[in-house]
Order: sequence, then structure tokens, then C-alpha cells
Amino acid sequence: MASSKQKCITCGKDFLVIEQEANFLSEQGYPLPIECSYCRQDRRISLRASRNLVKDKCANCHQDIIVSDNYLKFKFKLFCDQCYKQYNSNHDNIITDLSKRKDLSQDQIFNNFDSFYQEYLRLLTTFPRLYTSSTHSVNCVNGQYNVNCKNLLSSFDNFDSQDSAYINSCYLINDSIDCDYSYESSNSYNSVDLDKCSNCAFINYGDHLTDCYYCYVCSRSHHLFGCIYLTDKAYCIFNRQYSKEEYEKQVSELKKLPPDQIFPKVQELLDNSFLTKSKVYQSENSDYGNYVVYSKNLYLCFDAFNSEDCGYLYDTGYCVNCWDMSRSHGSQVVYEGIEADQVFKSGYAHDCYKCSESFLINDCTQVENCFGCTCLYKKKNCILNRQFSPEIYKQITEKLFVQLKEKTIKIYFW
Repeated sequence: MASSKQKCITCGKDFLVIEQEANFLSEQGYPLPIECSYCRQDRRISLRASRNLVKDKCANCHQDIIVSDNYLKFKFKLFCDQCYKQYNSNHDNIITDLSKRKDLSQDQIFNNFDSFYQEYLRLLTTFPRLYTSSTHSVNCVNGQYNVNCKNLLSSFDNFDSQDSAYINSCYLINDSIDCDYSYESSNSYNSVDLDKCSNCAFINYGDHLTDCYYCYVCSRSHHLFGCIYLTDKAYCIFNRQYSKEEYEKQVSELKKLPPDQIFPKVQELLDNSFLTKSKVYQSENSDYGNYVVYSKNLYLCFDAFNSEDCGYLYDTGYCVNCWDMSRSHGSQVVYEGIEADQVFKSGYAHDCYKCSESFLINDCTQVENCFGCTCLYKKKNCILNRQFSPEIYKQITEKLFVQLKEKTIKIYFW
């Protein structure tokens, strides 16, 4: 399909649907977007749990829990760890009694997309949820959306990280404090966009750095202090070369100074330097975006890594042939995903793990061929949390997809 120009129904601005995006949507059976990529990203982020934590009570045992204030806004029934485990041991969240809906018949729900969508929105607040969205994690206190993590304090949106505090949107980070958007780094403090760094502090975009402080856009270096735009260097202070002995002597005194005495000197270097292009590292055909590393064929992606043939990725890594993804990892052929990890050939997936060939799923794990479902585990061929045979599932979903392609509505995950 050729590229086409659309008008965003949210901000009113024109936006371009490029050929690769149009082909992807056509192949997967999705309609063209009705919002620009920026409004789509804002919509996804507005629906996730915020980082503003508040006290609440477990809806079952009433003990104190700390939750995202978004959860209270959406009126979810929140359980503590123990109550949630007990509930899951006795319930599978499959609805068998269709007579519970007195206002809609089964034909209305499954043959009309508008009725189907309203029933999906109702289901989102029907089943209890765990008070935290951290999964497969241990001892992660006062945070949200930490996956496969251990011993984190007040941290959000991290993967495979441990023994750290106040880290956000990080992957494989250890023994660090106050780091954001960082990858495979350790023993670091108060830094942004680290890639394979160790023993660093006050770094803004650094890759393969060791023992560096107060640096901006430096790479493959060690023992730098207050430097900008340096590569393959060692023992430099404010972009001046020193011997190892002189460097160590001066830095031992500089470290005693407060940050507000160091930052002005770094800013002076920046004011006298030329602006650089977007920060794209070890990537191919991915210049339309920023903070992209180890990737290929990305379009308008930001803070993306180890991904290929994707568009509109935000804080996302290890994805292939995905479009409109936020804070997702290890997924393939997915459209409109947020916290969608190891999801395959699906659309509108939120807070899902190891799901495949599903559409409009929320808080689901290891489901396959599910459509408009929430809070399911290891289920197949379900629509609106009702179980169907593979034949009936295909028959109903084909009708709903035909109607979906004709719709001009914003689809919300919840």
C-alpha cells in the first residue's frame, strides 16, 4: 500500500501513514490509525499505572497496600499478594453464566462491535487484580511494572534488574541509584541513557564507559571527568588530556566539590560546542528517532534497542516487526502494545506476557487466540472471557474484525 496522509481526530494535525506501516496494518487486518503517533503514545501512557503511589486497602482482607493512584481512578478491585494467590487458586475468570447480562443478548454482544467493546470495558473492573503490576519479581518495594527484578526500591518499568533504587525504564541494571533509560550497566549513580557502563555518575548518554563522572555523550572511554563528545579517550578532565597520575590527583579533589560547582563548567563546554545529530548508535537505517542502539530499520523510535523492522517504539527493546509499542520487550508482530512482553502476532495488548494471536487483551498471561479478554491465564479460544470451540471462535472474531476495520473510534485498553 502507498503512503497516505490522515488527520488526527485528537490534535487535528495532519500525519503520514508510511508505506511500511500501511502494509503491516493491512496484513494484520487492522484499520488505518485515526490518531497521529504522538497522540497514540499519549493515549497509551495515560492508561498505564502512574508513578504516583498512594495508600489503599486490600479489597478482601483490608490490610494496607500501596498502589498507583490510576488504579483507584479506574476503580479496580485490588488484592494483596496472599489474597490474590488464594483467589487465583480457586478461580479462572471464565464466565459461564451469560444470563448475568440482562441488558444485552448473546447475539448483541458477539455480533456487534460496539456492544462487544462496551462489554469488554465492563469486564475490566469485574475481576480482582494484584495491587502491583510487577511480575516475576522479588522484594520490589514501592514501584510498578518491574519484570524479573529483585531488590528494587521505588523503581518503575525495569527488566531483569536488581539491587538498585530509584531506577526507571532500565534493563539489566545492578547496584545503581537514580538511573533512567539505561542498559546493561552497574554501580552507577544519577545518570541517564547508560549503555554497558560501570562505576559512573552524572552521565547523560554514555556507552561503554568505566569510572567516568559528569560526562555528556561520551563512548568507549574510561576515567573521564566533566567531558563532552569524547570517544576512545582516558584520563581527561573537562576535555583536556592528563597523565594517569595527574588525573587521579585532580579528580580526588574535584570529587569533593558539590555538583552545582561542576555542572556550570560542563555547560560552558556545551555552549561552545556544535550541536550533534540524534543519538543513534550501532544501528542501521534508524536515523528518524533518538536514543536508538543496536537496531535496524526503525522509524520514529525513541529509547529503543535491539529491535528490527519497527515503527513508533518508546522505551522498547528486542522487538521485531512491531508498531506503536511502549515499554515492551521481546515481542514480534504486535500492534499497539504497552507492557507487552514476549507477545506474538497480537494487537492492543496491555500488561500481557507470553500471549499469542490475540486482540484487545489486558493483564493476560500465556493466552492464545483470545479476543477482548482480561485477567486470564493459559486459556485459548476465549471471547470476552467466555470459552468457545476453535470453530465458533473463528466465526465470531472474523465478523468482529470486519466491523472493526470500518470503525473510527479510539480503542482503549481500559
